[in-house]
Amino acid sequence: MPVSPAGARKRRYLPAAQRKEEILSAALAAFSSHGYAAATIEHIATFAGMSKAGLYAHYKSKDEIFEDLLIQMLAPPFLGQSWLPAVDGRLRDNIDTFIDQAYAKLANPDIIAMLRLLIAESGRAPHLIRRWREEVLQPHIDAQQRMINECVERGVARPSALTRHFALVVTPALYVALWQILFGEVDGRQELEKVREVHRDLLIELLDPP
Repeated sequence: MPVSPAGARKRRYLPAAQRKEEILSAALAAFSSHGYAAATIEHIATFAGMSKAGLYAHYKSKDEIFEDLLIQMLAPPFLGQSWLPAVDGRLRDNIDTFIDQAYAKLANPDIIAMLRLLIAESGRAPHLIRRWREEVLQPHIDAQQRMINECVERGVARPSALTRHFALVVTPALYVALWQILFGEVDGRQELEKVREVHRDLLIELLDPP
């Protein structure tokens, strides 16, 4: 969860990777509280409970922090997902793995906070959003499309409208994310549980060969 200035702890030695995690959590809190444009390095340092100099030892700018937030928190839910079944496996086993990964992300309030921030602030940092799309999101979408095409060619996936544009595989999950952003965590969690099983059944109907 994002930290707050009141809850910031005294500075202590941490490995660089762990310190960066704290900075990113603090940045999400600062951006959510002040907005991306108004938030400053000083705000982020305050939320992280560290000095500006200490923060600059890890990040050169607010833009660099925001870009790292995008990469770390909004990696596609299918990152690293293989749709090719194991030798003795079934496609629905891979579908279950995808559903578990996607909806675990949606149960994380920080992910929803980041998506809310992305929607609200994308117009203020279009160059960062474009770079994230080109360098992170699009390559994974392309890789997944190639993989599902191979599944269809091998006969382990049913050809369908979904396999022709496989990025749509995340559409029900994005609906749940938007629901949580608009109507809050409690209503969102209830909708998440409903949609999760429907999403799984939908993928089985569209992808699992007869």
